[in-house]
Amino acid sequence: MNLRTLATTACLLACAALPARAQWITQSIALKTGWNAVYLHVDPSYATIDQLIGSAAPVILPIDEVWRWNPAQSDSQFVTSPQKPTDSPTQWASWKASLSGASEMNRFIPNAASVLSGWISEECYRTAANIG
Repeated sequence: MNLRTLATTACLLACAALPARAQWITQSIALKTGWNAVYLHVDPSYATIDQLIGSAAPVILPIDEVWRWNPAQSDSQFVTSPQKPTDSPTQWASWKASLSGASEMNRFIPNAASVLSGWISEECYRTAANIG
């Protein structure tokens, strides 16, 4: 083993022994009665929507629905004729408090916009997500 390889190995072992540190970031969003457009700059995908704002959340919020636009992967709208469009499923994913875990949208995704609907009696401040 040459001196350079030995020094590189020793440096890597020393760095591997140091503890790694992570940072938690909190994003707070002010919600008002009715529809609210929100954009999450954090990654809340570690928990389900029920755990963040639904029935399993530490504080249950009066949020009834969450909707997110999922753009189609393909731009084609018909195969052979515009008179016969393709039968593509809806591009909206939704979570509804009344359906709880049975909703088609189970998690928020990071760096994405969503629309929330609720009946909040006054401005409600809620931590949207923490990331590690």
